[in-house]
Formats: sequence, C-alpha cells, structure tokens
Amino acid sequence: MTESNAHLADEISRQSSMIEGELWPRNFLASFALLLAGIYVSLWYILPAILALFATDLLAIRYMRNLHPDREPLRYQVVLILVFLREFSFTIVAAAVWQHTEGFAQPLAIGMVTTQLLQLAMIRAIHLPIGKIGLLGATIPVLIGNMIFWQANGLTDVGFLLTTLAGCGGLAYGLIAMQSNHRIHMASTADRAAALAADKAKSRFLAQMSHELRTPLNAILGMGHAELRRSTDVLSQQRLAVLIASAEGLSTILDDILDMSAVEEGRLPLRPAAVVPSDEIAATLALFQPGIEEAGLGLTRDISAALCQPLMLDPQRLRQCLSNLLS
Repeated sequence: MTESNAHLADEISRQSSMIEGELWPRNFLASFALLLAGIYVSLWYILPAILALFATDLLAIRYMRNLHPDREPLRYQVVLILVFLREFSFTIVAAAVWQHTEGFAQPLAIGMVTTQLLQLAMIRAIHLPIGKIGLLGATIPVLIGNMIFWQANGLTDVGFLLTTLAGCGGLAYGLIAMQSNHRIHMASTADRAAALAADKAKSRFLAQMSHELRTPLNAILGMGHAELRRSTDVLSQQRLAVLIASAEGLSTILDDILDMSAVEEGRLPLRPAAVVPSDEIAATLALFQPGIEEAGLGLTRDISAALCQPLMLDPQRLRQCLSNLLS
C-alpha cells in the first residue's frame, strides 16, 4: 500500500472513531430536531428520516472499520452512498418545513440546515471525500426545496434568486470551513506522526548507545574485578573498589535511561536489596575524597551503628541522593 493510500486509510479510521464515539448523542439530537419539524410536516416524513439517520450511521461505521479504499473500492463507495443518504434524509425534512410560511417554520428549517452544515464541517472534515459527499446530500434538497417553494407560491423570480444565492453562499461557506478543518486535521496528524517518528528515533538511538556503552563498561568491570583479586596493596584495592563501584553505578544509570516507560511517567524504578548502608555511604564518600583533598578541604564521617546492619533499600538510589548532597 502506497503512502497516500495509507494516509487515506488512517483518515477513514479516525473518522470512524469520531463518528462512533458520538453516534448516539448526535443522532438523538438530530432526531429531536426532526420531531420538532413534525409540527409542520407529517410524521410519515419524520419517522423514516429518523430511522435513516441511525441505520445509515451504523452501517457506515461498520463498513468504515479497517477500510482501505485502494483494496476495497466497492466498500468505500458504499460508505459514500450511506453518508449521502444520511444527510439527504435529514435535509429533505428541512426542505419540507421550508414550504410552510406560518409560525416559525422557515427559521426552524434554516436552523436545521445550519446545524447540519456545522456537523459536516466539524465531524466529516477528517476525510474530505466523505465530507463533500455529505455536503452534496444536503445541497440537493436545499436547492430543490427552495425552487419548489417559489414555484408553488407563484412569487417573484427576484426572491427565488436571492434565496438561492443565500443558500449557495451558506453551502459554500460550509465547504470552505470543511476544507479549513481538514487542513487542521492534516497538520495535527503530521505533527503527531513527526513526534512518533522522533520518539522511535530516540529509542533506536538509546538502544544503539546501550550496545556501544556496555561493551567498554563490561571491559572496565571485568578488568577491575580481575585486578582487585590480584592486588595485594591496600591503597590499590581501595581505588579499584571505587572504580568498580563507579562502573556499576554507571551501569544502573544506563538501565534507568533505557527504561523509557518509567522515565516518560516521571518515575524511576526502585530495586531493593539487602545492603549495609554504612558500606554504601563509605563507597560514595570515597568517590568524592580525591576532589575534596585536592581542594584542600577535609571530609569526616560519623555513621550511626544502626546503619551498620543490613537493610532493604535501593543502594543506587542511596548513592545518588548522597552524591547530590556532596556535590
């Protein structure tokens, strides 16, 4: 499937999700408007229109699921026909109301068409062909209904011309709004795709860095442990112990960096273990001892006896906290 066809399939999928998410409230409100129209037109017009609203929407949602226009052109055509029928069935009632001049019939008809154009411009704008075919389904009854009204009442051609121009202007504005919203949807989708691509690139980079960093880090740890076993000098052993502890700390930090799910949620995992806190404190102080001595300062430690017993805690987190305080 080409990139263009994949884009169309994604548009249809998002369109289907939006329609399905508001299927019942949207159609119940539309049905309420149709029932109000029953003040002026027969229920034999209203009830089939209400039935058509729900039936066409439900069928359209069914056929839009996992729809790829290039692979299933017939199913795609069925969806377009269903959308056309839905908008036509609603607008034809508004056109029937428009034929009445008493009371608030014509304002009601205008309100029905206006809300229909609004939902077309907002909801159907994700996949533009669906929006356009729906707009066509609304346009035909509006223009034909207006023509029948002026012919039936034998009124002036000027009035017919003006109302037709006004209707076309409203429909054209609906089309412009639909196209504008479609561009907004496309820009939003492009930004989302770019963000996802950047996130995937970041993950690939971290995975590569993990491989590149662990190779020398394992060598440092291996050589450090080997030299520590062979060393007989106390000072060398202390320095090698600091080197190994630092490398192990770096390895844990690397694990945290790679744990993207935890980082994105604003937390880092705890890894409790039975450790002696005084040993961890001493190891952390040893990391800073050379720099402190080089600066001409002194560092002493006074550790409570309670911290010389094994406790369940995360040694790496303890060292990070101490390092932040000392640095």
